[in-house]
Amino acid sequence: MKKGKILDILGRQCATCPSTKNLELHHRVPLREEKRSFTEKEIPNLIVLCKNCHDAIHYYKSCKKELKFHKGMLFSLMHHHRQKHHDGTDKELSW
Repeated sequence: MKKGKILDILGRQCATCPSTKNLELHHRVPLREEKRSFTEKEIPNLIVLCKNCHDAIHYYKSCKKELKFHKGMLFSLMHHHRQKHHDGTDKELSW
């Protein structure tokens, strides 16, 4: 199904701002990277966004994933750098 037909069905306005220019289709639930075409069954999974809002959503998801990764790394480092004292108490090493 062509993008223009899907925009006719879903509406030709961004779902997050009033823009009607540079519209793109965003999958609410991501699909495989190599799949590029749209089918009728996918319409409920699609949302119309302008390019700016679409880019912002993907930037936010990317940052969120990156922050989660760094938070995990920091937790691992902090956990790794703890040591047991001879009296059985935990003591964090100074950095």
